Amino acid sequence: MNKVSIIMPAYNRQKYIKWAIESVLTQTHQNWELIVVDDCSTDQTPQIVKGYTDLRIRYIRLEKNSGAQVARNEGKKMATGDFIAFLDSDDEYRPNFMTCCLMTLEHEPECGIVYCGYEVVDEQGRVLRSIRPKSQLRGDLKMYAVYHLVLMPTSTFLARRELFDNIEFDPRLPSWQDDDIFLKLAMKTRFAVIREPLCRFRQHNETRISGDLKKYADGHFLLIEAHRQEILSLAGPRVLADHYLEAAVDYWLAGDDGMCKKLLAFSNGAYHRFFPLLWFYVIIKLLKKMTFYAMRKFYYSFLNFYIGRDLA
Repeated sequence: MNKVSIIMPAYNRQKYIKWAIESVLTQTHQNWELIVVDDCSTDQTPQIVKGYTDLRIRYIRLEKNSGAQVARNEGKKMATGDFIAFLDSDDEYRPNFMTCCLMTLEHEPECGIVYCGYEVVDEQGRVLRSIRPKSQLRGDLKMYAVYHLVLMPTSTFLARRELFDNIEFDPRLPSWQDDDIFLKLAMKTRFAVIREPLCRFRQHNETRISGDLKKYADGHFLLIEAHRQEILSLAGPRVLADHYLEAAVDYWLAGDDGMCKKLLAFSNGAYHRFFPLLWFYVIIKLLKKMTFYAMRKFYYSFLNFYIGRDLA
């Protein structure tokens, strides 16, 4: 029976980590090990984890607070399974997550990794929306990766262990970490996909990077720089220029005019556009992002009002 190693980085997750651990304990596939890597939590996280007596759960505490990427790297060094997965300590698996993923990889042996759909839930576990990946987003995703940079959260995938022998999570990235690992994996293997939501991604206000526009912009820029050669060789200078433009807009939204101007220059250097046309592209991308943020805020406000009224 195939053994699965689940790596769970944790930092001050006393409010949610029990749900994450319980979602592993209730898996229909029971040959697993859970490696919880505590990034120097100052709350009750250690006590909660140590309260579990299941010998398949291992607790490791880092010597200093180093970030989730370092915690994931330390955890994978200690993994002994045939397959590996990474579950954030505020996310959850559906009971059939491992069974479905392993069956999919058994039927598609040419694929090294499988990812699935997921549900976005609030702090109380109420479903806000479901995300189902497109069925055609499978196989060789190198071109998709360099054009779009994003795919799915790390908690949604399960991979063959050997893929991570030479792949590390990048501790320099303050955001876009999931996308960095997706790009690295896309260069090495083929992907299988399960459209069914088999994970739950918890949305809350505690340390979510997406709410910090500066960290979001910094991560975007560092991601582009880390994969610049792959983007250039597979997609060409125009796509690289478009990525720089997107990052410039992120810095603009974050209020960092200096980095915005720097990346506009990078974009124009990668693929020269007539200057007024360059600003036209910037304005279009800015309007798209602002519209997206506005619509998302309206959607969440309406949903929270509707759920609250329904539960009253």
